[in-house]
Amino acid sequence: DGEAVSFPIDPFAQAMLVEGRDELGYLLARLDAIAAFESAHALAYALKLAKRGLAADRGNAHAHSLLGWCYFWAGERALSRSAFEQALTLNPYNHVRLEEAATAWMYMNDISGARSLMERAAELNPIPDDNSAEDWGRLHFIEGEYEGARQWLMGITRRSVWAELY
Repeated sequence: DGEAVSFPIDPFAQAMLVEGRDELGYLLARLDAIAAFESAHALAYALKLAKRGLAADRGNAHAHSLLGWCYFWAGERALSRSAFEQALTLNPYNHVRLEEAATAWMYMNDISGARSLMERAAELNPIPDDNSAEDWGRLHFIEGEYEGARQWLMGITRRSVWAELY
């Protein structure tokens, strides 16, 4: 009889009808934008959680290290360095904290500072574990000491994904 019938439709469903897609097709077409959004928000959320953790116990060296990494990945290098320095002040005798800061120093291009921290960590923990070996391998690689890097990295028994890339 040619009578038009109208019914309510939400804007998203209307867009899907116009584009000739379903919801999955819509999402698949926007994977890059979704990944960028999630990455930006995940970093902000991680920073928020790190700050909350630090607020719960300002004397916890590990909380400062975590905050340092969050600041680092957010591009806040000065705040990152400050957080790591606070972790080292709070606990200068923990080889793990020293190695974490050394790795950050490597990424911040303070190679001599990284070496100094790694040497202090080795004094505290003379039997290196796989994490230490990976950090030493990374340091030697950055310094252009490729044979030293190879020796350290080949000694790792449980490789991280990063060790495989060196």
